[in-house]
Amino acid sequence: MIKMKTYLIPKILFLSLFFTGIYCAEAQSNYKLDQKTSEILIDGTSNIHDWTIEAEAFNGEMFFDENKNLKSLSLNVPVKHLESGKNSMNKNTYEALKEEEHPKISFVLDKVEKSGETYIASGKLSIAGHTENVSIPISFNETGTNKSIKANYSINMVDYGVEPPTALFGTIKTGESVTVKVNLIYINQ
Repeated sequence: MIKMKTYLIPKILFLSLFFTGIYCAEAQSNYKLDQKTSEILIDGTSNIHDWTIEAEAFNGEMFFDENKNLKSLSLNVPVKHLESGKNSMNKNTYEALKEEEHPKISFVLDKVEKSGETYIASGKLSIAGHTENVSIPISFNETGTNKSIKANYSINMVDYGVEPPTALFGTIKTGESVTVKVNLIYINQ
C-alpha cells in the first residue's frame, strides 16, 4: 500500500502541473506586429521645408496575461529601414542616429495605465545608444482578434544625444524636435 501511494503522488502531481500549464498557455495571448498593415512615420522640420521619414521595416510583440492585462510590449525599428525618398537625407539620418554603432531604435514597455479615454504607455525608448524613460499617450483598440495602438509623440533629438542633421555645409538645418506617428496592428498568434 505504501508503494502505491508513493507511486501515485508523483503521477498526480505531474498530471496536475501538466494540465495547469496547458490552461495557462491557452489563457495567455501572444500578438505579433503586422508590418503590412502597420505604419510608423517621423515628421520633422528644417529651415527650408518640412519632411517625413517612413519606417519601412520593424517588428514587435505584445503579450497579455490570463486576465487580459497587457504584460509586455516591444517595438524595434532598424535605422537602415528609415526612408525619406532622398538618398542624401537618408545618409544624414543614419549618421545622426549613429546607425553603425546602434543599428536599431527600440521601445520596451514597463507599464500601461488608463487615463480617461486613452492610456499612458511608460517604458524605455532607446535611440542612438541613449535610453530614456518615456510616457506616451496611446489609443488602444480591439478589432476581432487584432489589437491596435495609435500614438503621436514628440521627441527632442538632443535628449538622445542626436545632433540634428544639417546639409549643404550647414545651410539646411533640421529642427531638434520630431513627431513620431504610429499606427500599429498586432495579430493574435
